[in-house]
Amino acid sequence: MLDLGTGESWRRLTQDPSVLRVQQDLPSYMSRPRYFNQLGMPIGYQQEGLDGIQLTPDGSRVYYSPLTSNYLYSIPSVNLRARDSDPLAELAAHSNISHHGQRGANANGFEGDSNGLIYQLMPTENGIYYYDPKDLQTHGL
Repeated sequence: MLDLGTGESWRRLTQDPSVLRVQQDLPSYMSRPRYFNQLGMPIGYQQEGLDGIQLTPDGSRVYYSPLTSNYLYSIPSVNLRARDSDPLAELAAHSNISHHGQRGANANGFEGDSNGLIYQLMPTENGIYYYDPKDLQTHGL
């Protein structure tokens, strides 16, 4: 987290499974599997982190997901804004994660709208899905 007014920064959800990439996951984009392939190094797996994050219109909740994960999570934004001076801040953050189930594919970026829908670019499916917090489901657009 970063306070733009003061420049102070702090971390939350450090090493929580909900923010970590899926190990040895092989993402596919445009119908092509994507291995990590760098000159002089053995072929391996992409090591991606968070690549989908969206704040709700009222600012009360943050939806997120690692790129190489099919799962959607959220957390109350108050838990992310809690400063390090609060000795329970990290414990409270880990304890207040909501798991919203599978999304149907790996996502590559989120966007939201004024209705609270969370749009997710799904390059593996060449499509856009959205999560609707009202019916707790992911839908194709």
